[in-house]
Amino acid sequence: MQVTVQLPDNIARQLSQSPGDIPRRILEAVAVEGYRSEQLSRGQVSELLGLNFWETEASLQVLRCC
Repeated sequence: MQVTVQLPDNIARQLSQSPGDIPRRILEAVAVEGYRSEQLSRGQVSELLGLNFWETEASLQVLRCC
């Protein structure tokens, strides 16, 4: 599935000043929220982001500590 997100130009400009690709950052936010809300498993997050087991664990470690 392809999803299109419309951002106001001023917000897109502001977000593009931070490191990282905006579509990738949005995908990461969706994955993290899906995991936090227990709608996605760790394996699904791994698949969605194209990460191996240990990369996914490192990414999700932040959620577990808080």
